[in-house]
Amino acid sequence: IGVSTQSPSAQTAAQQNANIMTNVISALENLGINSSSIKTVSYSINPQVNYFANGGSSITGYQVDSQVQVTITTSTTTSQGEVQLGTKVGSAIDAAVGQGANEVYGVQFTASNFAVQQADQQALQLAVQDASTQAKSIATALSVTITGVVSINTNPSYTPSPVIQYAIASGSSQTPIVAPQSLTVSASVQAVYAIS
Repeated sequence: IGVSTQSPSAQTAAQQNANIMTNVISALENLGINSSSIKTVSYSINPQVNYFANGGSSITGYQVDSQVQVTITTSTTTSQGEVQLGTKVGSAIDAAVGQGANEVYGVQFTASNFAVQQADQQALQLAVQDASTQAKSIATALSVTITGVVSINTNPSYTPSPVIQYAIASGSSQTPIVAPQSLTVSASVQAVYAIS
C-alpha cells in the first residue's frame, strides 16, 4: 500500500506524505492488524523536472513516494478461512484508501514457511513412492528383481509464485478480494535401482 504526494517544496511533499501514511497505518491498526505486520518497503523523494526544447530544464516540484507491506494472516485452512482472509484484505485496502493511500500494487497469497516445508516433505515422500512403484512395474515387465537402490537424486521442490491479484481501489465500496483455496507444491526424484 503506497502514498504518493507532490508539492513545489520537498519538505511539504514529505510532510504531506508522512501525515497520510500515519493515518493509513492507524487505520490498519484499528482493523486489528498488528504494527509488526506493517513494514516500510520503499521511500523516495524525487524532483519533478520540466525539460525544455533548447536542452535546459527546471525543477517544478517534488514527488514523495512511500510504500508499506501489510501481512494479514489466518490460522484456519478451511474454505471459510480463505473467505475471511479475502474479506480482511479487502477491508485493509478500503481503510487505507479511505485515509488517502493512492497506490495499491498487488495482493499476494501464500502459505507460511512451516506449511510450505511440510508440503515439500510430503511431496518428496510421494515422489519417492511413485518412483518405487514405477520401478517395480518396469521390473515386473522385464522379469527381473529389484535388489536395492543405487542412488536417489532430488530435484528442488517447486512452489509456484504466490497468486498475485492486482487491486485498483476506488470509491467507498468494499474491495472484493478472493483468496485462492490451494497452493501447489511439487517435487521430483530420480532413482537408480539395482536389479538381478
